[in-house]
Amino acid sequence: MSDRSTQVAVTRCIVVLTAALALGCSKQPPSPPPAPSSAQSPQTFDFAAQAVAFSPPPAPWEAEAELSGGIRGVRYVKRRSVGEAIGVGNYYDVSRRLRGAQIARLLDTDTNIRNLSFDQAMRDAWCATENPYSDLEAEVAAKVNAALNRVVAARRQGDYENVRRELITAQEDAERLHFTFDEVIERALFDPDATSDPARYRFVKRADTTIAGRPGIVLDYMLELREGRRYLRKAYVMHNDHLFVADFIGLETSLAEFDRVVASLSFPP
Repeated sequence: MSDRSTQVAVTRCIVVLTAALALGCSKQPPSPPPAPSSAQSPQTFDFAAQAVAFSPPPAPWEAEAELSGGIRGVRYVKRRSVGEAIGVGNYYDVSRRLRGAQIARLLDTDTNIRNLSFDQAMRDAWCATENPYSDLEAEVAAKVNAALNRVVAARRQGDYENVRRELITAQEDAERLHFTFDEVIERALFDPDATSDPARYRFVKRADTTIAGRPGIVLDYMLELREGRRYLRKAYVMHNDHLFVADFIGLETSLAEFDRVVASLSFPP
């Protein structure tokens, strides 16, 4: 090949290479992968007289009502998963023993006449007496119920002044009742022996912690199913005499989502 032919070939290669580089530079850089979905903004729930707020897990976790195992709350089920779920709720057995609000409702009702709304509110005001959590609870329950018995008798006699007086007595006694975390927690903790097949559960650990600035406890278990292993984590915290439980069942990779929900817990006034 002559020198001129060589020069022409080199020139053509430079032109082709320059065009290719220009074309490559004109292309937009590849788009970054979408960021993982973040937790939702905090929401407030009124499962009990004490409200609780937290940031629910994002889609594909979907909310359902939770009314089982002594818990009143909400459960988020992860769609298209292996049955993974995150729940937050109120441990009702403690809250139902607090009757101050119900007696206050009676005092707000017209006590000077016989009416259906008073009778309905009256049914909600009686204190539970079985298996008290403390000596104070047993004492308060006995005094409140005695005052309510006197309310019933006074209403039968049309003595509405005494009705109101006894309701005030009942409310004062009811408001003396307070629970501590230590008094209620052991009865509320998850117990595999209470399930239909305790042998499937393997205890991992129990840890004292702080949740929403308050003392809490976290339990970890493994659950062996025919479909594979599942992880259980349950967190317990108390505020204003109400015990709340957050729980998780699912794969180990989803535990971080549950921990984010627990970290977002707060208790509005």
